[in-house]
Amino acid sequence: MKKVIAFILSLSVVLLLSACAADFAEPTEPTTESTSVKTEKTPAVVVAAETEKKYACEQCGGACTYYTGLFLCPAIDRDSEDAKNINAEIEAEYNKYLAYANAEDAGELSYGFTYSVSEDDNYAIIRTSVATVMLHAGGAYSHSVYYYDLEKDCKASVQDICRHLGLDVQVIAAYVRIVLAEDGNYSEAQIASVNENCIDIYPLKDTYYIKVINDLVKFETEMKGSDLNIRADAIASETATDEFVSEAPTIEQDVIYMDCD
Repeated sequence: MKKVIAFILSLSVVLLLSACAADFAEPTEPTTESTSVKTEKTPAVVVAAETEKKYACEQCGGACTYYTGLFLCPAIDRDSEDAKNINAEIEAEYNKYLAYANAEDAGELSYGFTYSVSEDDNYAIIRTSVATVMLHAGGAYSHSVYYYDLEKDCKASVQDICRHLGLDVQVIAAYVRIVLAEDGNYSEAQIASVNENCIDIYPLKDTYYIKVINDLVKFETEMKGSDLNIRADAIASETATDEFVSEAPTIEQDVIYMDCD
């Protein structure tokens, strides 16, 4: 009987060792799950310089609490010659107004320099804003606009931007001429000087910033699509064409708005 029990125990041990050997001989392969990592797009326009000017003001009893001049200098983060030229032009304006702000004889005038950018996969549009402020009396902004083609890595034109935004720059020029005529403070020569080559445009939230500057006239305004509708007949006459879209078309695009004003 003891021999039978010993035999059974020996057989059990052999079977157990065989099972363990089988387990080690055929390891299971680890399973991996593919994961997609969503990366954020790096902006093409970056802050190249930043400072803050605090003004001494007798009315505030020292450092002025009415206005602090913020200075932000943008730059296109590209290595092309066009990008370098645009950056140099912006930097020169930035340094000019920063020097005004730091001048001892600045008097009651105070300054600031900021910017806004509209950027998508195709274009980057920069609008710089120069603030000229008389402390405790108010001030005004003046703007400059710069265009950059991110796909071609070169400077873009206002015609490129208008096509991208679904606008017609000749229609916008006609609209400006009509607005100047309605104003009554511009001569016929000034009005006639406005064409597509002296116009800048920058897309805002619900409107477009329009700037006209040439040897005869400097003019800034904001334009809505409804403004074009109201003057559709006059614009059609100005552009001498029977084709006019009554509503400014838009295209769907991934736009990043950053306002540093």
